[in-house]
Amino acid sequence: MYIPLSCDETYFSVTMASFSPSCDICQNLHMTKPAIAWCFECDEAICDDCEKKHGIQKATRHHNATSIDDYQKLPSSISNIRQECEDHNKKMNFYCSTHIEPCCVSCISAKHKNCRELTDLSEIAKGVKYSTEFVDLKERVKDVSLILEELTQSKIDQKLNLHNMKQTIDYEVERIRKVINCHLDKLQNKFSELLVDKELQQRNIIDSLIGELSVMKSYAAKISDELQITEQHASEFQTFLNIKKWSKEIEDIENYLKYIQKSKDLGSVKMYMELCPILETIETTVTEFGKVSVKIQKTTEIVLQKEKQGQTLIPAPRITNINLTKICSLRVSMGKHEVISGCDMLEDESVLVSVDSNTFPRIVVMSPNVSNMKLIPLTGYPCDITAIENNTVAVTLYLKKEIVIVDIDSSSTLNSIPVNDHCYGITYTTGKLVVSLQNQIIQTMDLFGNVLIKISTTSTATYCTMFEDQLYYAAVYDDVVYSCNLNGDVLWEFNCKELSKPHDITNDAFGNIFVTCEKSNKVILIGRRGNQYRVLLGDQDGMFEPRAIHYNRKTCELWCVIQRVCVSCTK
Repeated sequence: MYIPLSCDETYFSVTMASFSPSCDICQNLHMTKPAIAWCFECDEAICDDCEKKHGIQKATRHHNATSIDDYQKLPSSISNIRQECEDHNKKMNFYCSTHIEPCCVSCISAKHKNCRELTDLSEIAKGVKYSTEFVDLKERVKDVSLILEELTQSKIDQKLNLHNMKQTIDYEVERIRKVINCHLDKLQNKFSELLVDKELQQRNIIDSLIGELSVMKSYAAKISDELQITEQHASEFQTFLNIKKWSKEIEDIENYLKYIQKSKDLGSVKMYMELCPILETIETTVTEFGKVSVKIQKTTEIVLQKEKQGQTLIPAPRITNINLTKICSLRVSMGKHEVISGCDMLEDESVLVSVDSNTFPRIVVMSPNVSNMKLIPLTGYPCDITAIENNTVAVTLYLKKEIVIVDIDSSSTLNSIPVNDHCYGITYTTGKLVVSLQNQIIQTMDLFGNVLIKISTTSTATYCTMFEDQLYYAAVYDDVVYSCNLNGDVLWEFNCKELSKPHDITNDAFGNIFVTCEKSNKVILIGRRGNQYRVLLGDQDGMFEPRAIHYNRKTCELWCVIQRVCVSCTK
């Protein structure tokens, strides 16, 4: 892990405030008085009496002094800076741009004879706190602080989400367990019914056989009784004549016995169970309920303020100086009652549009040269679309009250995020989704659907965009464009009644706002502070009911949708 060690210097300066320094001038006079001020020019602490003289003496009246309390608040990297050269004990009045260091008169002859970029130090330092470099530094500090705060909050949210995910998995395990138990109960009941039927069937077969055997047994007993009586009381003549009859009857019984011996009915009946192979080996084959996998999604790319500006400070252009040049047009094939509702761009500069249709709502992905076009079907009517990563987009389905995260490569839905009202415009910024809802709410959420901020709006926002800590939204029903902070406090509002029906909205890297005015066939540009505007595109530029709009801050291209044509312009 990389942690900058130089930050420790600032902590040492905190301990300086625990003691009060003495006046340096009085100490030279062998007196001790508490200092109340610090002179940066003299590099000395000054007491109350000396400060009065210091402020009126000709040599020091223009010196820059501050209170000792404020001086002690300075980081050690600042307070340790001295006005005098350590090598020559002379005041450093010059700055060498070649060696990037201050120097005194003696330093010039010693080390800077051949240096041509020597400047008066007081002149080069004058107004440095208002310089673009200092302002940029403050912006970068603010930028990294915000990013660190967002990353920390994101990880805290992920921690909470882990518990929710664990509970979801527990519920799913319990549900599957109940499903399995319920299924086994059904199988057991079915098996028990089958077992009863089989037992009854075999009992009936045995009862039938016992009945037949009983009849044959009675026949044999009757013959036995007749033979016994005949042997005792009948004549030999009578006995001789009846032997054939008895022989026939006994033969019938013997034939019956041979018959039943050949049949299965005489066999010994045994019932047993053949267990289903899966159930029989479940203890050995099913050794785990499932696997717990962890998938790390690719993090959002961190774009630093320094990278945003290409390490070069570019002053914000006046809106009067912003002009557009048409680059190209992309035509989208659509049906009669279909409209393009949203527009955005991927990192590879492919153009994304969402098509609202009763029969085939879809995402259309087009390369700038139209050599490749991809259609991705949607399950509801789309209102707006925003790119998340180069292969992932978010789309608002306004009637379904749902946001879907779609993988462009596989055309599959990665996640569905329900919202509590009809959803309109959506934009993605610094790892968050910002979405407009019909109930006069704009909310920011993470990609898991966790709501981070809810912002109450003055009117229903159709489309919205965000720049730094400012939110801009178009209220189409009121013909007004609003700017507010993250608490919902209105910073300014721009009345579009003369321009009519502000629809979609986007912004450039300086906070200037582009708005499509559908009814008046115009695209207007509003300055960041809302006090200036101008019409950028109109009827003469082919504008007819412009709807969706997107500004690519990387390429400085403005994409505007006119019916079924995407027009690209550059500033």
